Amino acid sequence: MSEKKAEEVSSQSEPAESTPPTTKSEESEKEEKKETPKKVSKKKESTKKKEKKEKPLSKLARKKQDDRYFLNGKGRLVSKKKSENGKRNVQSRAIKIARKLLGLEGRMILLGRGAEGKALIRLTKNIREALKEGKEDDAVSILHTDVAKQFLEEEKKAEEESKNQEGRMGEEKA
Repeated sequence: MSEKKAEEVSSQSEPAESTPPTTKSEESEKEEKKETPKKVSKKKESTKKKEKKEKPLSKLARKKQDDRYFLNGKGRLVSKKKSENGKRNVQSRAIKIARKLLGLEGRMILLGRGAEGKALIRLTKNIREALKEGKEDDAVSILHTDVAKQFLEEEKKAEEESKNQEGRMGEEKA
């Protein structure tokens, strides 16, 4: 009995091994697991970024690339053909010159109700005729500087006379 107790005490004093003894079949299975590469999951492959398709260009971007369009002085995208037609338009050029000569600024409707409006219409007609003959804008504006002042003075006088006549008519009726 003493021998059995001694063996038990000695077995208790020896440190216990962390892993139990394995068989050869278990060892070969562990080696096989280490050797085989891990399979890549299908999810990882599908989450890779796909090549992005080029987005279609907007109308504005396409026009910027086109030779038929350009940026005008205001920075707007304009057709070259329409721009040339506008520059050749005699009426708009005549109005522009007439307004400059009369010193009119801002928005004004060409109805000819006031003295300035009537002078603008008369001057525009004269300038338009000169432009149709083929004269340049600068030459026309130089020729019509005196005429512009004259038209404006005439129209102001005519307006004052009409007001005076209306005032007299009102006094006679009363």
